[in-house]
Order: sequence, then structure tokens, then C-alpha cells
Amino acid sequence: MRYTNDPLVKIYDLISPSEEFKFAEEKYPIVKASDYKAGYFTRYFFRQAESPASKIFEVDRKQWVSFKNEPYYTRVELKWLVSGKSEYVYSSNLKSITQADKILPGVKKLLENNLLQFYKP
Repeated sequence: MRYTNDPLVKIYDLISPSEEFKFAEEKYPIVKASDYKAGYFTRYFFRQAESPASKIFEVDRKQWVSFKNEPYYTRVELKWLVSGKSEYVYSSNLKSITQADKILPGVKKLLENNLLQFYKP
């Protein structure tokens, strides 16, 4: 229950079912040697569903799975190349974010200036 002096909030808290809200936390990806060997890894991005102007942020796979059935976030995953010929990595990552932007508008703008992020030749 919340601590408040507002009587309406107190009544609402008493009659409404207790719900625990989970919040996703931004997580910077850690690229492993196995990812470089495979040539890619998967990236996961969220935005609050009810607020299309809110910040897009990256999460880890654990949160991606944990929030699978939660309606609070609009989510997108994308394949991110990290090795190979730089021209191919660049164009493939551009294609990936262009597709992802159809699901989560704004993700392309977030990533388009760093299409070789995590790249190793």
C-alpha cells in the first residue's frame, strides 16, 4: 500500500487487487568471443508501449524473455553483425534496423550512426 493522505487513493488501494509491476532496466550488451566467431549476436530493444515518444532502450536476453507476455513494452529484437567484411556488416546492420524500425519506430535513428558498433575485422 502507498503512503498518502489522499482518502481516494487509500480507498482504491484497499479495494483494488495488489499488482506488482515489473520494470525493465537498460543493459549494455556484452559481446562474447563466441559471438565474434558466429559473426553476429542478437540485440533487444524496448520502449514503453503507452508512450511512443519515450526513450528506446536496450535490454538483455533475460529481460527479453521475462517480459515476453507483458503489454507494457513495445519490443524488437535484431540480428547485429560484428565480423566479416565491413561493407557487408554495415549494409546488413542497416537492413536490420530498417526492418526493426517498422515495429519500433525510432530504433533506426538510435543506431544508424554507429552501424559498425562492436565490429571486429
